Amino acid sequence: MAASTPSEQNAKPKLSAPKNNVWLIALCATLLAFGALFMTWQLTQTIQYKSQTFDAALDLLNEQQTAYEARLEDQYLSTQKAQATWQHKLDTLSTSLETTRKEYNNLSDDWRLSKARHLLELAAINAHWGNDKDTTVAMLREADTILAPIHNPKLIAVREGLAHDLTEQLGAPTTDMTALLTQLGAIQARTFHLPVAPIPTEATPDTRPEKSNRMDIFTQFLKNLVVIRYNTETLDPKPTLAYKAMLRATVRLNLQEAAWAILERNDAVYHVALAQAITNIEHTFSSEATSTQALIQQIKQLDTAQLHADSIMPDQALTALNHLLSTPAPAEQDGEHAL
Repeated sequence: MAASTPSEQNAKPKLSAPKNNVWLIALCATLLAFGALFMTWQLTQTIQYKSQTFDAALDLLNEQQTAYEARLEDQYLSTQKAQATWQHKLDTLSTSLETTRKEYNNLSDDWRLSKARHLLELAAINAHWGNDKDTTVAMLREADTILAPIHNPKLIAVREGLAHDLTEQLGAPTTDMTALLTQLGAIQARTFHLPVAPIPTEATPDTRPEKSNRMDIFTQFLKNLVVIRYNTETLDPKPTLAYKAMLRATVRLNLQEAAWAILERNDAVYHVALAQAITNIEHTFSSEATSTQALIQQIKQLDTAQLHADSIMPDQALTALNHLLSTPAPAEQDGEHAL
């Protein structure tokens, strides 16, 4: 084998340099490829994770939407059912009202007339047997209110009679019982301060025998010796507290009897009790005192009051209504009521 020349030996290192560069480039390319592959794998994992999270959120939203739709469906069905129920009730009420209206239109006014006559009869009874004028007026007004909706020309006489009866009842004179009782109470209180008269004493008759001439001579002789004086004044006994209380209680008892007569509206007992009170005051208390005279005048003024006035009978409207009800109705009207 021939020996190599120096030029050939210098050329061999030049051929090995490109081979080393190729291996280096290949290694870098491989590393780059592995890095790109790793980054691609990591990016793929991230995208898959986010996709899974998004799918889970989407599934949750779908479930919630389904639940909301089911709830809305239930509410809609409940609303439809309630609406149907209320509509049925409303239809039933409308039917009932229509039936009631037709029945009311077909009813006659006989019950109003009967009720009004009953009230007028009660008003007449109350005016005859009682003294409560307000109750009588209230009954008459209630009867007028019941007859007001009836549009019947035949009721004009009844309504006019009611107006006449009401006017008479309202214009009737009345006695203020409260004022009388108050004045009697004030009079009883004033009896505690009236001065009591002294106890009356009976005059003792002179039972001395007639003086004889001998007695006259003896008396004339004594006059010359002794001065005799005769005192004509009497010693009146003073009334005790029990006696005064008894006298005042008697007067107050008469006044209380008059108060009871006011409550019972008994004129006879009222006037008799006041007359006895005046008599007892004149005999019990000092008649010369100003307070006693003023009290007697006040009792006399109370004695002029009348407790029970003549009753005014509200019979004009009742008579007209009885005449209307007793009159037979025409055949045409009977036919209309029958229809």
